[in-house]
Amino acid sequence: MARNPKLVWKSSAPEPLEMRSPSSPHLRRSPAFPLEVCELVIDACKSLSSAEWDVTDTYSALLACSLTCKAWQVRARRWLFYHVKIVSSIQFSKFLHVLADHSFYGDFVRRLSIAINPEAPGPFLSAGIAIIMLTNKLRNLGRMDVMYTAVRPHDVFFACIRRYNVLNILSISGYAFKNIKHLVRCITSFPALDTLKIVQDDYDPPTPSRFPLPLLHADIPKLTTIQIEISQTEDGPCPSSPSTIFHLIDWLNCSPVCRHLQKLWIVLTVATDTDDYGTVRRINKLLTSCGESLRELAITIQVSSDVGEPWRLDCLKGLTLRNNLELRHLNIFRLPWQTATTVFATVLSESSFIPTHLETITLSFHTNELWPDDVVTRSYNYSIFQNVDLALSMEGKFSSLRKLVIDVSDTAADVKQRHALRENLPRLVARELVHLTEVDEDQLYVFDLSAIVSLLNRTFQPFTLELTMRSRSASCYQRI
Repeated sequence: MARNPKLVWKSSAPEPLEMRSPSSPHLRRSPAFPLEVCELVIDACKSLSSAEWDVTDTYSALLACSLTCKAWQVRARRWLFYHVKIVSSIQFSKFLHVLADHSFYGDFVRRLSIAINPEAPGPFLSAGIAIIMLTNKLRNLGRMDVMYTAVRPHDVFFACIRRYNVLNILSISGYAFKNIKHLVRCITSFPALDTLKIVQDDYDPPTPSRFPLPLLHADIPKLTTIQIEISQTEDGPCPSSPSTIFHLIDWLNCSPVCRHLQKLWIVLTVATDTDDYGTVRRINKLLTSCGESLRELAITIQVSSDVGEPWRLDCLKGLTLRNNLELRHLNIFRLPWQTATTVFATVLSESSFIPTHLETITLSFHTNELWPDDVVTRSYNYSIFQNVDLALSMEGKFSSLRKLVIDVSDTAADVKQRHALRENLPRLVARELVHLTEVDEDQLYVFDLSAIVSLLNRTFQPFTLELTMRSRSASCYQRI
């Protein structure tokens, strides 16, 4: 096999990396397997991470491939280090030792997830310290997830994160920052940040603080996408969302960020059946600040199990899009039936809302898994779509509409029900705009919560990965 074989990367794999480095180990002998065989074997091994195989078996198979030949070594190690998860100080220490002995492994890391389990063995590790110690070691890092762990930023922290100059996706969940000023200062320090995802799910709100003028008007030039989670009230019409989210919205309304924000994804968690006008007013204020720069809006409604009759909720009452005239894609997922009957049709028929570029509207409805038996077996009332059909067919409006996508995975599974649904959309069906299909909502989730819970609850003792690397001089062993 040639010394530096030119590999053909498949489109399903991440972007190619520079594989060679002065410290890269060399194998004495490397059998010349056909390139097609290498591709098939590695792709089969990396598919183990799709919950079909145990994570330990995944790493073991990739490790075996990395010791077979040079071509397999490059591909396997690339996948072994593609996504690094730090859940304890001991694991982090071992990872640092690997990078100290073989720095080229840092070039393989494209995603870093820090979710420190407070019950993990070893001393406490702050996410801020971990980020500082990894500065300049992960030169190709494109995404960072900070989950359920305190950052506790030092003065040097903000100087270090500026060196992550290719990181474009930042996800923050839990009580990462106790001060909203630290959060804003953090997100404005990443020079290439394109996507920001914020979930503040604790009910110990951070201390509000006054922003200095430079921070109040700070911009993130490349930021185009924001995803946030907002919780409705539990005891009346006053918002009870953790104040981090609302402080962040207030900062966005004052900063230049909204002027170039193109995608806004909102996960609205409904805790009670009480109308929460305060939360909707906050959303409207943010939409107003975005104005005509907003191209895509997605709202996912998550109904708490404490809500007695979720299909009767009217949780978006007061929502308005009259300032977002350049909106191209509108996605509203898990709509309660009552909301679809009143609010959605009202928003579309608003006289001041004249979208000239709206191309697609995607709707899905609240799942019936938790509904009582008498509701589940009852026929769906598809007549509510008559209001939607009338609103979208108004003369002089929605002339650019190309597609109305309705999720039928739960509500219209058979042909008879689909026919009943189409009968209530006669004008749109005549224009061939109605598409009944299954809608994938996973792209809107900030984190895979089940994966996070599994990550935090994992037992730490048996999970060790042994990397055996043979160099010309000696053999070295590292465990991470």
